[in-house]
Amino acid sequence: MTAEGADALRGVFSGLVDSEFFGGIADALTQTGRDAEKAVIAEMRTQFDRPTPFALGSLFLVPATAQKLVAELDVKDRAAYFMRPQTQGGSRKAAKAIEDTLQKAGLLPAGWYCVPGAGATLDRYGNMSPSQITQILSQLKVQRVGGFDRAMSTNARSQINAQRRAGGRFFLRRVGEGKAPGVYQREFMGRTVTPVLVFVRSVRYAQRINLEQITQRTVDQRLTSNVMRSLAKVVQRLNRPGAQRSLF
Repeated sequence: MTAEGADALRGVFSGLVDSEFFGGIADALTQTGRDAEKAVIAEMRTQFDRPTPFALGSLFLVPATAQKLVAELDVKDRAAYFMRPQTQGGSRKAAKAIEDTLQKAGLLPAGWYCVPGAGATLDRYGNMSPSQITQILSQLKVQRVGGFDRAMSTNARSQINAQRRAGGRFFLRRVGEGKAPGVYQREFMGRTVTPVLVFVRSVRYAQRINLEQITQRTVDQRLTSNVMRSLAKVVQRLNRPGAQRSLF
C-alpha cells in the first residue's frame, strides 16, 4: 500500500479517530504477517524433505501497533543455525549439538562439520537417530588406541554388550589420519566398515526459502484486502448497539 493510498483511506474513514484508524491498520499489518508466515511454512513443506516441527515452528512474528506500523517476520534465535543457510544460502556457521560435543571432547577440529554417512540411522525427518548419536558418543569418550578413539568400559562385558546393541564398534578416524576422517562402525561379527559420520571442512547450502520474496508477494496480494477488512471491522464495532459512540 502506497502513502497516497493510505492518505486516501484516511479521508474515507475520516470519522475514525487516530487510535481507531491506525489501530485498524496495525491489525491488518499483523494479519498480513500471519499470512506471510503461512506462505513460508507452505514453501518449507515443498522445499524440505519431511520438515520437522522444529523447522516449521522456526519463525516468529512481532505484531504491528498503532504507534509502530510495522509487522516483523523473522527466524527465532534458537533456529537461526538451521534456517539462516536455508533463507540466505552459503555456509552453515553454527555447530550442531553433536559437532559441539565432539569439538569440546577434542575429537573434531574447530571449523569442521559432520554429515551423515552410509551407516547413519535416520529418523522419519531425515535426521540422525538420537539413540545412534548416544551410542556413538558413549563409545568415543575414552582412550586413544592405535590412531582411533573407542569406548573402553571398566567392565569388558558391558562394553561387548553395548557394541552388540549398536550393531558394532564405533571408532574415530581423526582429521589428518586419513583421506576420509569421521566416525566409522565395524560390524559386530564381521569385518565390514561403514562410515556413520563424515567430517568435512564446509557445508554449503543453496538458498531454498526466499523469505523476503515470499513476504513481499504476500504483502502485494493480501495487504490491501486485509486493511479494508480490518477498518470495516472497526466501523462495525463502533456502530454496534451499546457502543460508546457511533459514526452515524
